[in-house]
Amino acid sequence: MPSALPRVPIPKNGVDYRNKIVLAPMVRSGELPSRLLALHYGADLVWGPETIDKALIGTRRIVNPQTKTIEYRRFANNGQKNHVPDPDQRESVIYRIDPEREKGRLIFQLGTPNPESAVQAASLVAADVAGIDVNSGCPKPFSTHGGMGAALLKDPDRLCAILEALVNEVGRKFEIGISVKIRILDKPEDTKALVSRLVRTGITGLTVHCRTTPMRPRERAIRHQVNMIREVCHDAGVACLINGDVDDYDHGLQLMDEFGVDGAMIATAAEKNSSVFRRKADGGKAPWQEVVKQYVIYTLQIDNRWGNTKYLLSQLIPGKDNAYKKMNKCHCYTELVEALGFDDLLHMAKATDDRLKIPIRTTKAEKRALAREAKAEECDTKKAKVSVPVLAQRGRIPRGTDGAEFAQYYAHEAATRWPCTADAVSLSSLHLVVRAGRDVWGRTDRAQPLALSLTVASRAGFASAATDDALDGGTVHYGHLSKNVLAALNSATATGNEWLSGLDVANRTSEALMATAAEGAVEAARLDVCFPKASTLGTGAGVEWTVFYAPATGDVVGFARQLYVKAVSIPTLIGVNSNERTKKQMCLVSVWVDKVSDAAIDAYDVVEDIMLKTVENTDFETLEALAEKVAHTLFDSFIKTESSGSNLRLRIEKPTAVPLADFPAIEIYRTQAQVLGA
Repeated sequence: MPSALPRVPIPKNGVDYRNKIVLAPMVRSGELPSRLLALHYGADLVWGPETIDKALIGTRRIVNPQTKTIEYRRFANNGQKNHVPDPDQRESVIYRIDPEREKGRLIFQLGTPNPESAVQAASLVAADVAGIDVNSGCPKPFSTHGGMGAALLKDPDRLCAILEALVNEVGRKFEIGISVKIRILDKPEDTKALVSRLVRTGITGLTVHCRTTPMRPRERAIRHQVNMIREVCHDAGVACLINGDVDDYDHGLQLMDEFGVDGAMIATAAEKNSSVFRRKADGGKAPWQEVVKQYVIYTLQIDNRWGNTKYLLSQLIPGKDNAYKKMNKCHCYTELVEALGFDDLLHMAKATDDRLKIPIRTTKAEKRALAREAKAEECDTKKAKVSVPVLAQRGRIPRGTDGAEFAQYYAHEAATRWPCTADAVSLSSLHLVVRAGRDVWGRTDRAQPLALSLTVASRAGFASAATDDALDGGTVHYGHLSKNVLAALNSATATGNEWLSGLDVANRTSEALMATAAEGAVEAARLDVCFPKASTLGTGAGVEWTVFYAPATGDVVGFARQLYVKAVSIPTLIGVNSNERTKKQMCLVSVWVDKVSDAAIDAYDVVEDIMLKTVENTDFETLEALAEKVAHTLFDSFIKTESSGSNLRLRIEKPTAVPLADFPAIEIYRTQAQVLGA
C-alpha cells in the first residue's frame, strides 16, 4: 500500500484548510457582514480583506457593547506625524470580528513588506482569529507600491523571512497556523522553485490564485500549473487550495477532485451572490432578494459603515432591476429598508442611523444655502495669502513619504492660483519612447510611447525679450527646454534597467525646466504626462500636473495632480427614447482622479478596467444616472482603498444622440464626502 502523505501539524487554536470551500480575501467585499453572509450559506472558512500592517499597528482593541463585536480602532491621521485628533473626530474601525459566529473560521489576511511589522501587526489580532495568511498575490498599486502583495513574488527571500518570523513568533505563541496566498509565475519552473521554498517555512496552508500578476479578473484563470503546485505542497505536508473562477461550492468540490487539491476559494461569484456556498443538494443558489435581505440584517446588527453596505448592495442587486435604482438613491439605512420594502427592519435601521450619526438627507434649499456659505468662505480664503514652506531640492516635486511640508491642491484649487495673465511658453506633445508608467496590460517592464506637454508661466514676462528681440531671463528657450527634458528622461532608461513612475517623469521634467530657466524666472508650470497606448479603448491615460515654484529659488512650494483616462469607448444601453432601448450605443467616458496618491499614480489601467466593467453592464435611461453609478463604483473600488482623499471628475459623451451636433455630454465632480459620507 502507498504510504500516507505527510501532514504539517495543525496548532491547537488553528484550523485545517483541508476539505474546505472558503471565501476569498476581498477588499470591501470581505468586511464582516459579507463574511457572515458567506458563513450563513455554507462557507467552511472566511478570509477577511487584506489589511496592511501599518494600518493595524497603533490600533486599540475594544469590545463593542452594542454589537458584541471585537473592533480594532484608531484615529485617522492623514499621514501626519504626532497627529492630535480633533475633539469631534471619531475613531475609524480598521477591522471588525464577530467572536461567536466567526470563532474558529476566520483567517486574517495581512499585507506586509517585512518580518518586523508583520509580527507586530499579527500579534495584535492573533488571539481572535484561527490563522494568519500573508498576501503575496495582490497586484493593486496600494499593495505592490509598498513592497507588499505581488511584489513579494519577486523577492522570495523577503517573503520566506516574513513567513518564518510569523510561524516562530506568532504561530507558536498563539498556537495558530500561518499560511500564504500566491499567484502563479510566468514560468512553471519559477513557480515550483518559489513554492518549494515557501512550504519549508513552517506554513500550514498555501492558496494558489491561478492567474499571473498582470492578469485581470476578466481574464480566465489558467490551471496548468496546479498539479505541480499540489505535489510540492503535499510532499511537504502543506494543504493546497485553488482560487480563480470557482463558481460555487459544488464547482469547488469538482476542482478538488479534478486536481487533487485540498480545498477551493471563491471570490467574484460570492461577491455577486453569497448563496453560491449552498450546495445544490441543499437548495443551491438563492434568489438575490433573499440574499440582499439577509445581508441588510447583518449590516444592521453590526453597525456596518454605510458606504460599504451600499457598495455591496450594488454587487448583489442586478443593475437592471428597479430595486437597484431605488437603492442607489438612498442616503441612509432608514431610506434603504423603506425602498426595498423591508418594513420589519425599519426600527433596526433607524437605530443604526442614530448610532452611526448618518445625517438626514439635505433638502435642495438647504444645499443652496450651504453652497452660498461655502462660496463666501472660498472668497475669503483667496484673499488671505498663505506662506508655504518650500522643499530643499530645486524643481523636485515631493512625495508623501518625504516628511517635508508642502501644499497639495485639488485641480480646481490650483486653477484659482494659476497666474492667468502671465506670459507663457508651451511645448505640445513632445514624443519619445521610454520605459515609464504602466502599459495597457499593467506591465512596467516594457518601453512605451510618451507624449509630454508643458506650459511654463513666466514670472517677469516677455517685455524685455520683446523690446530687445533677444532671449533673456524673462523667458525660456523652448529648444533648450525640449532637449533638456529629452536628455533627462532618455538617460534614465538608456540602460534598460530603470523604470520611471509617473511621479519620476514629472520630477525629471520639472528639474529639467529649472535647469533651463533663469533662477526665479518660472512662476508655475502645467505638465501633461500622457501615455497614448496605456488605454485599451481610450485616447490616452496619464497624469496632469500643476506645479508652483518659489520666487527666489525655484523650489516647489505646491502642486496639484490628477490621474486621467480619456475618451474610453464603451457600448452600453442608454437613452430615454424607445429606439434607444433596442440596441447599445457607444459612450465616450473620461475620468480624472483629483489629488491622486503616490501609490495610485500609475493605476490608470485599474481605473479603466473598473470603468469598462461598470458601464458595459448597465442599463440606464440618462447619462446623469450612469455617471453617478460610475462615480460611486470608482470611489468604492479604487479611490477609497488606493487614493483616499481624492475627488473625482467624470465626463460622458454620447456621439450618436444628436444628429446635427458632434455629441451631447454631461460632466460631474464628486467628493469623497459626497459619495462615501464623512
